[in-house]
Amino acid sequence: MLFLLQSLAFAGWAQDTVTFCMDRYESEAAVAACVAEPRFQAIEAAQATIEDRLAQDAQADREILERVSELSDSVAKLTREAVGPSVPAAPVPQATTGYNAVGGVPYQTLARPSLVSIYQALEDVEAHTLHVVNLGERSAYTRCGGIAKARVLVTNYGIPVPVWAPPGAPSGFTEVYVVGDDGPPVARKVLDPARHSAFYVTARSGDDLRVTYLREADDVVAVAGLPLMTLWRAPTRRDNSTTGVVACDMDSLESAGGHRQIQASMLSRVW
Repeated sequence: MLFLLQSLAFAGWAQDTVTFCMDRYESEAAVAACVAEPRFQAIEAAQATIEDRLAQDAQADREILERVSELSDSVAKLTREAVGPSVPAAPVPQATTGYNAVGGVPYQTLARPSLVSIYQALEDVEAHTLHVVNLGERSAYTRCGGIAKARVLVTNYGIPVPVWAPPGAPSGFTEVYVVGDDGPPVARKVLDPARHSAFYVTARSGDDLRVTYLREADDVVAVAGLPLMTLWRAPTRRDNSTTGVVACDMDSLESAGGHRQIQASMLSRVW
């Protein structure tokens, strides 16, 4: 009994608690249980506090994870909006046999590009050509909405036709800067009717060939180290208020084939 009391006193337990328990109980077991009860209560209270804190931490973790998930969704949404809808990758051609392959290699059939040239030799490489002549005549540029000092641009469905020349020969076309309704000037290959009054062009069925007499724009192109360069533009209906003509095309010859010739003054008008 004395050993128990000394141990409890040494452990720092309050003397009044020990005295209270000895006065109340006679057996050592009962006194020991009485003295130990406050410790158990403290331990239980500490455990309850720890469990509450753990529950609070778990709830905080759940809230943090939910917030992180929301942020991830927001970032993914912003990324999709910035990049735009995904476009499926183009199918990779697969090697096939027979009609779909040449020598075991898959191929794709493409339309042969149209060509424009000042050389009759174009007829040697194209089965269907049109020879447009007398571009520099007053009746020609008047009919097509142009003016005397002009540059001729040949297009097919609005796209400039590539210039062709026999190997080693000059093309006869010059490069100028053409300005449109908006955007920067674009370099185009054009023909000066004062130097070359005719051209050959590929003219197949279904083509939409057009001849436009470009005129000088009000502005010029200034490039450091180079002289000022003339800007050119297509005519507008306002330029030709009487007729409203802006170009000429070959609609009257659309169904024809082979090698043909026409005077520029006989081309169809475009309004």
